Amino acid sequence: MISGGLHLATVAALVIVHLHAGLGWVHACGIGGIAIVLAWEHAIVKPGDLSRLGRAFFDMNGWVSLGYLAAVLGDLALR
Repeated sequence: MISGGLHLATVAALVIVHLHAGLGWVHACGIGGIAIVLAWEHAIVKPGDLSRLGRAFFDMNGWVSLGYLAAVLGDLALR
């Protein structure tokens, strides 16, 4: 529950950054992709089975970081 709340707060913070920075559609799509990856992260780890925790934590969060970098750079490149 804690990680779910923190992931929700992360997406909310990214939306706030998006609105305050006046970023465009590429950044918005990146936030949508990040939200999907974070939801998928929760889908592959079950409370009674933590065997995929390493994959979820390291791999998925790595993709989130790279995806956000790509979204920001892509959005700034279109300005």
